[in-house]
Amino acid sequence: MDIIDTIFIDTSVFISEGYFKSTGRVSKLFDLAKQGYIRILLPVITEKEWLKHFQTETKLVFPDLGRKLSLIGPNKRVDQFLEQYSELKLYIDFDDEVRKSFDKYVNGPGVIRIDYSYFEDRLSVVFQKYFKQEKPFGSNGKSKEFPDAFVLAVLEKYAHENDIESITVFSNDNDMRGYHSDVIKIENIGTYLDDLLQSKIPIAHKEDQANDVNKLMNFIADCPLLFKQSVLDRIESYLYDPDRYSRRFAYIDVEEVYECDIQLEMTTDDMEVISINDNEIEACFFPKITGSVSISLFDEEDSLWDPENREWVYQSYNDQNIEISSFIVMTTKLDRRELDMGQGPGVELLDIDFSPLQNSLDDDIFYV
Repeated sequence: MDIIDTIFIDTSVFISEGYFKSTGRVSKLFDLAKQGYIRILLPVITEKEWLKHFQTETKLVFPDLGRKLSLIGPNKRVDQFLEQYSELKLYIDFDDEVRKSFDKYVNGPGVIRIDYSYFEDRLSVVFQKYFKQEKPFGSNGKSKEFPDAFVLAVLEKYAHENDIESITVFSNDNDMRGYHSDVIKIENIGTYLDDLLQSKIPIAHKEDQANDVNKLMNFIADCPLLFKQSVLDRIESYLYDPDRYSRRFAYIDVEEVYECDIQLEMTTDDMEVISINDNEIEACFFPKITGSVSISLFDEEDSLWDPENREWVYQSYNDQNIEISSFIVMTTKLDRRELDMGQGPGVELLDIDFSPLQNSLDDDIFYV
């Protein structure tokens, strides 16, 4: 019998992968756990961290919506929408739906929840590492690192007591990634999932599978004009939103984005298969983005304010050019049934994760 991998997903990866988003790699791992290919360890500390962030991220901020819509001034359609919106809120308890969704995953097959009893004898182990400034504690020994230290100690204990040779850990936290252990193995979630699907999981007609993966790669490499343009349109739509630059230009109003000159390279480098079955293949690609955007910033110092009428008499603006060199995470789906019927590859764009691009936009924070 093949050894089933035992894995742990740190909160940092749970967040960066989009929680339980259907196209995200976390949800794909839960699907594989349900099918019996892997086991997911979920210590209670991590579960509570997940739930806290999941509830915060999925919460709809009604006051913010009303405040933003009010900025456009009196509008009958907006007023009607807000009235309906508030009525809906009285009858729909969305928090319950969020909790039901969360519980469905963490109580699912292949998920092993580790309760507080497992933590009781880990105190001395954790404090030894704390005073020696060993990972996951940094040189400052911050208190926020204690939950990670307890979780890692409990994972080691669970492995030793259950004869598990190694536990694969996915984390974006540098201190956790630097942890030294005889059973903890740090891996990249995308690389792991791709290798699991293409190499380790037994599947009939493996040669056909490999051929279909290559057809998806060739489709992206040779990228038809319409498909590439649809991706480019979504990137430009993202970049034309002034709110994307609010963190970069702290305390300065971004009036508009008036020009966007972007080049898109549809590379197949580092492609990752995230799901595969008889009907379809899902994979992530990482197209490269280069170019620039030009924006207009409000210049308060060079503008004239009328304190009596409380309005701007004259408003001045400065132009700013932002160079872009980044990438996006593009999730695609190949319909294998169309290939079986002798048709060309039917490839669908499922999702675009703009996080890497947004991080590059946030990089150089500009203060006045």
